[in-house]
Amino acid sequence: MNGNLYKIKKNEAIMEISLPELRKIAGNLLDLLNRESINATHDLDGQAKLVLPLGCDSRDLVSIEKRPSDFGTTTQTISYIRPGAGIPIELKINASLGYSMVIVKTAELVQCYEPFIRDSWGNVMQSKTMQTAGLPDLKKELSDLTMH
Repeated sequence: MNGNLYKIKKNEAIMEISLPELRKIAGNLLDLLNRESINATHDLDGQAKLVLPLGCDSRDLVSIEKRPSDFGTTTQTISYIRPGAGIPIELKINASLGYSMVIVKTAELVQCYEPFIRDSWGNVMQSKTMQTAGLPDLKKELSDLTMH
């Protein structure tokens, strides 16, 4: 019986992420960052790992954590997690090396993003590297994604 429940839940999950859905997700992430008053990279300091529910009857989560990066540095990583579909948007901030990166996953190509892998549901992982480590610039990029 548990196997049948798993199959039902798995079939209900949206595995392919459309561009309109990515726009909505970018807006959700931006709203959460604003609601939690996360406006600058120093607002993330001291957070080893933080998981925030999106709220509004959504199962989506946002995880904020430090991860190892290039040349012995660390990145502050903000991941929007959608159960059943993975991570449609991830922000990486490397203050030591002065850059940030936005990674998106959608079934369609996003202008100004470099595709690097396709998942088994047809979504394309794409990245955009920015020569700034400022959270305001990343929030502007999220805002721009809501309009693409």
